[in-house]
Amino acid sequence: MKKHTATKIITHSSISYAGMNYRLILFRTVVQKLLALKKVADLLHIDMKDTIAFGDGLNDIEMLQAAGTGVAMGNGKDIVKSVADFTTTHVDNEGIYEGLKKLALLS
Repeated sequence: MKKHTATKIITHSSISYAGMNYRLILFRTVVQKLLALKKVADLLHIDMKDTIAFGDGLNDIEMLQAAGTGVAMGNGKDIVKSVADFTTTHVDNEGIYEGLKKLALLS
């Protein structure tokens, strides 16, 4: 994975552009994930209501609540699942793929 920086807030990212669709994977360093999500949405001119966040830990709660769609991983803590819009399968059982299918973003 290539290392990119966006105003030194995101240290590792992967952005794919396909028409108007963006995909971003954030890896936590010392920055709150919500702050990173907001910064990337702003840089890409995407309204927060149009963002999707996946998470499983306590450090993901704010991000899941702020995203347009918050998806908890099946292996996530119960409190994380309680704030998400829905729960997908375990991260080790293609959780993100299954979540994107449920959102009709993949077939």
